[in-house]
Amino acid sequence: MTNAERKWLKVFPNLAPEKIMEQFIPLLGAAWKERKHSFSKNDLEDSITRTLYIHIQKAIREKNTAWGLHYQPEVLEEGVNGVGRIIGRCDLTISAANYSYIYECKRLWTEGNNALFTKSARLYVTEGLCRFLQPSKKQQIPEPQYSSWLKFAGMLGYVMDGTTVKAFEAIKNALGKYAPAQRLESPCLPTCPTGEAYRFCSTHINCVQKIVHAHHILLSVCASQ
Repeated sequence: MTNAERKWLKVFPNLAPEKIMEQFIPLLGAAWKERKHSFSKNDLEDSITRTLYIHIQKAIREKNTAWGLHYQPEVLEEGVNGVGRIIGRCDLTISAANYSYIYECKRLWTEGNNALFTKSARLYVTEGLCRFLQPSKKQQIPEPQYSSWLKFAGMLGYVMDGTTVKAFEAIKNALGKYAPAQRLESPCLPTCPTGEAYRFCSTHINCVQKIVHAHHILLSVCASQ
């Protein structure tokens, strides 16, 4: 942790990741409980995320939280010529003061005769989590595409057939192949947002040799078979 981060936490101790998650996750769970029956196996991740965002925004206004939630804000970098450039859009950001905790959202679906999550778990890692660990192809600066304020990286997985434990096993295998975890904690100790959710954590080293703690939440779209 840098000196600037220590000073920030000293002034705003209630805005540390674990403190904000204590407030955010119940709101996410309430939004999921309210809206999950409106989702189908054919819904795209943007549609699901937008629906959850709108529901959570209403709760944030009612509770007057010290943090805000934003949907698909632009991710910018200062290029080598000094000009600002768009290098992507993250799905959700929780903003506190001048800093943000980012969540990337991905669908997880089964494919093949054996109904495996192999492809979607790979994309969950390579096109989701790895944005916190590596630069994108669009970048000029060799830093992670998404900044990791206070080492935090958030991942939301929408499990389209409801088998969250099976999806977790596929993600665990994909992590080993595409973003080897230094540590994997499952299930994660903090309370899950809903009964159908599966929550776990993984720890990684990004491309600039800094630690990143990824917080994963898998949400069940359909009832398990």
